[in-house]
Amino acid sequence: MTVDPVRKLRDVKATKAILASKPRDLALFTLGINTNLRASDLLRITICRIRDLEAGDELVLNEKKTGKERRITLNKTVITALCRYLGEVDLGDTTPLFQSQRGNGQALTVPSVNRLVKQ
Repeated sequence: MTVDPVRKLRDVKATKAILASKPRDLALFTLGINTNLRASDLLRITICRIRDLEAGDELVLNEKKTGKERRITLNKTVITALCRYLGEVDLGDTTPLFQSQRGNGQALTVPSVNRLVKQ
């Protein structure tokens, strides 16, 4: 199976409509397409890094693969998706933002994200 990037706005909207009932997956998708971060970098974000951010604020992370610092300005769409997700879960500040469904405090894994994308 080949996976191509999402290039058309209508495809992004269709994917968001499919994920509308899954706040975690919608937040992951929205953050991913708006920041162009690798799955491994998205999964390393903790709650305390994004809890008080507003549109226009920067998220600063070190990329796992390159080790470089990356500064990302978050837009209103990302903040809205993250706030909706955070409003539905009760997570501590040091826990990963995107947790597995097992509820054991573990972050999603890259293979899990790949499965989500392929679905």
